[in-house]
Amino acid sequence: FRGRSDAATVANMTNHSYFNLKGEGSGDVLDQEVCIHAKYFTPVKDSQSIPTGEYAPVAGTPMDFNVAKPIGRDIEADCPCVQFYAGNFVKDEKGKNDHVYHERYGFCLETQVEPNAVNVDDFHSPILRPGEEYSSETVYRFWVK
Repeated sequence: FRGRSDAATVANMTNHSYFNLKGEGSGDVLDQEVCIHAKYFTPVKDSQSIPTGEYAPVAGTPMDFNVAKPIGRDIEADCPCVQFYAGNFVKDEKGKNDHVYHERYGFCLETQVEPNAVNVDDFHSPILRPGEEYSSETVYRFWVK
């Protein structure tokens, strides 16, 4: 992503592509394994998934994906940032080739500034100043055992 602004602007662009490594229309992703190398996560305070402003150690929590594990093992807890989202609120969405998708039929890995960063001083600033360039690149790498 690239962007410029002529005025101070909140800029927190991300890609919301869903993946299902079993293929399109093949059901949920709960048995697929993910590895995310992270030391911290941002706990959320309510069902709206708004971060509290805290950085908590990921080790020993349901958000610990430092060693690959099935997505479904701890899915009932909230997910971390890199925003990892497993379609928790997707219901009856019509998709490619008329397949209907439900919660947890895909997952997203969204690189971005922490959600709610504009309201939390200790998070990274999402403000793009006049003359600055916003630049972000995300690379996805997948392999099969």
